Amino acid sequence: MEYYICEIKDIENRTRKIAIENNIIGISTSFIPEDTGKQFIGFSEFNGNLYPVVTLPLEEKLVLKIFLIYEKMAFGVTSIIKKTKIDKVHIISEKMLELFPEMKIYSGYFEDEGEDILVFNIENALKQDMPDVIVKNRKIKRGTHQKLLQDFFIIDGKYAVERYKILNISGIEKFAPFSFKEFDGFVEYKNEIFPVLKTDEEFKWLVIKKGFSLLCKNIQTTNGEVISDEKNKKYLKVGKNIYEILE
Repeated sequence: MEYYICEIKDIENRTRKIAIENNIIGISTSFIPEDTGKQFIGFSEFNGNLYPVVTLPLEEKLVLKIFLIYEKMAFGVTSIIKKTKIDKVHIISEKMLELFPEMKIYSGYFEDEGEDILVFNIENALKQDMPDVIVKNRKIKRGTHQKLLQDFFIIDGKYAVERYKILNISGIEKFAPFSFKEFDGFVEYKNEIFPVLKTDEEFKWLVIKKGFSLLCKNIQTTNGEVISDEKNKKYLKVGKNIYEILE
């Protein structure tokens, strides 16, 4: 199996090397800071889609520069050292995990040039609170990103949602299926219940917005012209495309 050996530094310039599986779909340096609670750090943009960013769940404040894009999320690192093929990954013993419970986030280790490299399964990151980070790249910088971001999210190429109306974007774990009226289920967020509408059958994301929420597969950002029909229903016009604006 192939792995990327990556380096993650903290603000004190202390370095950790980890390995993650090479089943990525791309690499990005784009970062969009967003208040998503502790589950994600923000978003990385790749090929017009947004991917929630996770990283190594450490107590130190980390410095991130590059984002490896997976199907469901992006993983932030300081640098990529190399890609390598490994025949065998050793399992961490139960005794070692008892002595060092913080190592439970790793799935094993392998040796590379005389050094033991811990393997991190990024699915574990979804179960952990994310650390504070500093993102250093040239695409979007914290504090100035509002001028660069678009005002609308396009959901599955069908609907437009104003950015300020979105409360949170997360995985689908908290979605409770239950058909009623035009909705497909509900989700609880900050002690409030929101009805949920599917916009694609192959959904990956739960977009929690004011009023109701959406189960979707793809999320994009854009700007455009807001137009209205004779019934005063609003639409977003982007080039030749028109999207219904969900209030």
